[in-house]
Amino acid sequence: MRVMILEDDSWIADLLKQIVLSLRPGSQVVCLDSVSAALRDWQQHSADMIISDWNLPDGPGTQLLEQVRQN
Repeated sequence: MRVMILEDDSWIADLLKQIVLSLRPGSQVVCLDSVSAALRDWQQHSADMIISDWNLPDGPGTQLLEQVRQN
């Protein structure tokens, strides 16, 4: 299972990663801190689950979710 965490606060991103790994050991978890980085990553590697912050430095996290749903 591949999980993408989109969060600009590194402490919260790490906490979410630890929660995911405790629930799904062996998952591949990638943490990204901007919508643009997440979109680039999604184009190369889709994810089974996305956890996204609402407000990010380069736009709303929902922007990634809208792009994913279109594809």
